[in-house]
Amino acid sequence: MVEDSTIEKYAVTLHGIIHGLTESLGDHRSGYIFPLKDQDERRLKALNLALSGSGDCTDALHDVVKTILDTPGRQPSTKAESLLDNITAVFMLQKEGNFKTGDLVTQFFAHLIYTGKSMMFYEGVRKSKELNISLYEFVTKCFIMYD
Repeated sequence: MVEDSTIEKYAVTLHGIIHGLTESLGDHRSGYIFPLKDQDERRLKALNLALSGSGDCTDALHDVVKTILDTPGRQPSTKAESLLDNITAVFMLQKEGNFKTGDLVTQFFAHLIYTGKSMMFYEGVRKSKELNISLYEFVTKCFIMYD
């Protein structure tokens, strides 16, 4: 069983990322804007709408996390266009304006890996419901496809 304090630490990272992306939808006083595509903006707006009580928060959050972590589907032509690279750079900045040292960044990546695993599991649950099959059947079919 995962302790509540662990979940809270991972959630703080995800909250920070999503807050930063949401701030990119408007005019932020820093002038910095994450490289969001139209689909990214639609997903973030859907999450904001769901959080205001007009939709399914879990699915909307999942879609935003997928936007962040589904890098093969994004195919940026430069590092500056890579959403995940931009998020990582912003998270590595310290108040003083320099970047964190290597020993201070490992937790961020551990949080991303855990979030990615959770996203993949939820995607499996969602797809198995869509296909009206058990999660076990869905996972089995996925492994057969990639075997």
